[in-house]
Amino acid sequence: MKIRILFLLIILNTGILFSQSRKYLIFDLSGVNGVGAISFDSRFNENNKFGYKIGVGYGTEFHSDQQHFYFTPVKVYMPVNNLQYHSISIPAHLYYQVGSTNSFFEPGIGLCAIHTNYTHRTGNGIGYFSYAHIAYRHESSNIPLMFSLGFELPFYTPGAAIGYGVGLTAFVNVGFKL
Repeated sequence: MKIRILFLLIILNTGILFSQSRKYLIFDLSGVNGVGAISFDSRFNENNKFGYKIGVGYGTEFHSDQQHFYFTPVKVYMPVNNLQYHSISIPAHLYYQVGSTNSFFEPGIGLCAIHTNYTHRTGNGIGYFSYAHIAYRHESSNIPLMFSLGFELPFYTPGAAIGYGVGLTAFVNVGFKL
């Protein structure tokens, strides 16, 4: 079922990608993506404050008796020592922009599909989670560039079957207008 939902989400987003205005190719650092991601960002039309963002990200986490580090939005319940785990994520979120023509406050909510190289309750390392998104965004009117910085918070999603949220994660994005 999860694979079908993910496949349907990808098809729906691909179908509307080229009918939008104000499109950006964005390089994400941190956030629900983990280490980083490449994303596509667009508003639903030129004068609309609603928009969406979908991307592909990479995350990693490492566990040993002395140290634990996470560059991934979800944590393993029972980690194995001295192993490094990797994750590929497909975050998608909707947002609304409040503000002037160049500077915006951007609240949003999203869903992230994730595949990891460890197994969890479902036994296949595939899961999903929801997250809240809040950011400041600046879109330059002179050059085809935008940046945003903010926070994302993964939260418990019924049926997600994958770890639990690490907590509030900061992110920085730089985008180039397409």
